[in-house]
Amino acid sequence: MKLNYKKIAKRSFYYAWVITTAMSILELSYRYQWIDYWSNEFEALNPKIDKKKENILIFGDSFSAFPKGYVEQLRSANPKYNFINCAVPGTGPIEMSYMAKGRIKHYPPSKVIYQMYVGNDLIDIYPNRNWSELSIARNLYYLIGQEFRFLANISKRMKQSGIIAQKDFNSNKNGQAQGKFSVQAYSPRTKMLLKANPNFISESIHLNSSRMKKAAEKAVSSIKYLQSLIPKNCELHIVLLPHCTQVSPEYQENFQSLGARLKQSNLNYTLYNFLKNELKNVKVHSPLSFLRKQFEEGKHIYFENDPHLNSIGQQALFKFVDQNLFKNGK
Repeated sequence: MKLNYKKIAKRSFYYAWVITTAMSILELSYRYQWIDYWSNEFEALNPKIDKKKENILIFGDSFSAFPKGYVEQLRSANPKYNFINCAVPGTGPIEMSYMAKGRIKHYPPSKVIYQMYVGNDLIDIYPNRNWSELSIARNLYYLIGQEFRFLANISKRMKQSGIIAQKDFNSNKNGQAQGKFSVQAYSPRTKMLLKANPNFISESIHLNSSRMKKAAEKAVSSIKYLQSLIPKNCELHIVLLPHCTQVSPEYQENFQSLGARLKQSNLNYTLYNFLKNELKNVKVHSPLSFLRKQFEEGKHIYFENDPHLNSIGQQALFKFVDQNLFKNGK
């Protein structure tokens, strides 16, 4: 049987065109939020919104979406405000910029808090591809995902047992709360990121690679866009959560056991200073010193086998935010 290469080429081109067009439409719908891709998370985290109260919007990732975490504690401590939790686990500055316009339009705020995370907010913008250490599928996903960011949302939905924010962060399911530190039991995603690049934590903290410098600039652009959307007299605060290795030597040793190559981090580290210098009329807060003190007092504030804050850490984060942004307890 003789193959008709011209016909095969035409069909291949047609199918490629259909797939690319469909993906482009999905990407546009995601970036411009033609539908609310995070409505389930929003409704789960905001069961009651009192329209008579002043609105405070909180954007962030799983640290802010943590069940009964610092946002819930802020609500209890400051009942005169609506703390509207717009956090979505697994998102970063780019996704925040996609959802910001709709949230601000529907809930005009007097104050906006954006919780950033040193650990993966930058690496998620420009992931490290490593063709010798990671699978071909993983590298292709990272490559294509930079242009088609809706794929990350689809991947997340496929992994969820239920599409609500609380189930997306389940410490028992993921093993964060089980036993002492163990290389075998530690977060698989963290180990994968270290496998791709053992320096990614230090590069995120110190911005000593071109990839992370570029990612930091992209993050700043997203925050500036957020700033352009908020009302004139609205305050914008950035709460920059440190990576656990910045907090204590114990966590540093744990990550070195996982294969991380680390450099010492001072309180005024590069990423923190970069945000302060680049973001005018924005208050950038670093709880690093406060969290270090908590650890020195004997409080283990992170899960043993995951870099997220545990319930003790969430309590510490609440105290920091409440004291520094709402002047309570001072």
